[in-house]
Amino acid sequence: MAPQFSRARLADLLIEPREDLALEIKNWLDLAQDNDARAIFAKAALAIANHGGGFILLGLEEAGGSAVEAPGRPATLDGYNQDGINGIIQNYADPPFHCVVHLVPDPAGALFPIIVVPGGHRSPIRSRRSGPNGQIVVQNSIYIRS
Repeated sequence: MAPQFSRARLADLLIEPREDLALEIKNWLDLAQDNDARAIFAKAALAIANHGGGFILLGLEEAGGSAVEAPGRPATLDGYNQDGINGIIQNYADPPFHCVVHLVPDPAGALFPIIVVPGGHRSPIRSRRSGPNGQIVVQNSIYIRS
C-alpha cells in the first residue's frame, strides 16, 4: 500500500522542485499512447520503489538548476489516472506494486500529476519485460536510484 500524504505536502513538492533519490521529474509523457513513454515511466517507478519509495512529478523539466513546466501540456490530464499508471506497473514490475496518482496545483494554480511510489518491499522489484524493441527497460533487471 502506498503511503498517504496530505495535499499540502504534495503541493510543497511543486515549490522549487529538484530531483533527488526520492523525487524524479519527467516531462509530459504520453502514457496513453506512447510505448516508449510507458517504459520511461516504468523504469523511473521501479528505481524509486527499490530505493524505498518516493514521487514522480510529471510535466516538468530541469532548467538552470530548477524545474519549470515542460512544453507540450496536454489539453486534458485524463491520461494520468490511477488505472493507467497501475496498468503500466502491472506490465513492467515483478512483483507489481500499487501507486497513487494525485493532480496537484502548483503555486500559480496549474495542475500537475504527482505519482506516489511505495517503498519498503520485502524483495527487490525487477522488470517483468523489456521496453519497445528491447530498449529503455531490460527484462529481469533491477533498477535503483543513484
